[in-house]
Amino acid sequence: MEQPSHLREVSASRDAVAADLVKAAENIREALGSVVSHEDPAVDAAIVSLMTQTPFGLGGRAATGKTLLSRAYFQAIEGVGYTNETVAFIPGDHDLSARAIKGDTYTQKKTTKSDIERTEEEITQEIAGIFTNKTRGIHFEEMTAANPAALRSAMSLMANGTVERRGEIQDMPGIHWVVASANTINRRDGTHTIPPQIASRMAVGTIMGLTDGTGDKSTRRARLLNRSTDKKEAWKKVDPVVSAKELLEFGRHIGQVAIPDEARDHIVELTISTMDVLAREFGVREGDHRMYEQLSLGARAQCAIHAGKMAVAKEDVVRALPGVFAARIFVHPKIDAEDFHQGQLNEFIETAISEAGK
Repeated sequence: MEQPSHLREVSASRDAVAADLVKAAENIREALGSVVSHEDPAVDAAIVSLMTQTPFGLGGRAATGKTLLSRAYFQAIEGVGYTNETVAFIPGDHDLSARAIKGDTYTQKKTTKSDIERTEEEITQEIAGIFTNKTRGIHFEEMTAANPAALRSAMSLMANGTVERRGEIQDMPGIHWVVASANTINRRDGTHTIPPQIASRMAVGTIMGLTDGTGDKSTRRARLLNRSTDKKEAWKKVDPVVSAKELLEFGRHIGQVAIPDEARDHIVELTISTMDVLAREFGVREGDHRMYEQLSLGARAQCAIHAGKMAVAKEDVVRALPGVFAARIFVHPKIDAEDFHQGQLNEFIETAISEAGK
């Protein structure tokens, strides 16, 4: 029986959307691939983050391209770019206060002395903060070196797009993209543990510069550093390949990708087994449904940008798992990129997959 005309039109429309998503993903891959390898898992994670507006976590030792990729990530978005006006930069600076992040008004007393009298007056000063109505993204540089109070001050932005300023809750609806990096090395003096509320917001992540684990430690270190680039300003040459408006529209379409019952059951099973592996191996524990939601969205994105389909299959769920898994451990004190290698990460992921449904 021939399909009714209105259903044919719906089907054609969905096919066109899927084709647009695949093409946009290819363009982003090419742009980001000009600063890091096209095959790097970080590029795939960045694409998912860009298209779904979900926070992106980047781990790795120094000189593995984290900052380079972070800047290229924003630079690839037409109308955003990596500028002080559009991207709120939160450096790994212990002295950066919550007040400097979100803005505030404070009063201090000023005393004036003269030969005749001493007077005291209150002076109100205002700190604008780094978030404005033009802010479109946030870049956390070296999260483990940032003031925890400053990070928490940005929590409401990551959670619901609001910031508390001068005693009032203000909407910041224009902030859609968050990138965070951290050196995945054994804890140094002066570094901090990332608050779980922030770490679990990283919906997709990767650990850059992982070796294959072969050779002695000095050999692995040399191989790791040889992967880095000395083109520190290469991100400036990245041309915008997708507009902010398009990305927001793509995110809406990806959110509408169907998840059949079989795929949904697999997401539930993988969520449970992954949480077990994370708790057992890393002491990472979660008591909410965030991982399930992130794995669902990741599967939808993988389905749309890789297969050009609008209905999730089990393989899309499996393809989404590494980004969700890595996002949970990229700031974990157990991870030292000199010792931790790609094979180990793959082992943990394979264990979660094999334990699913048992």
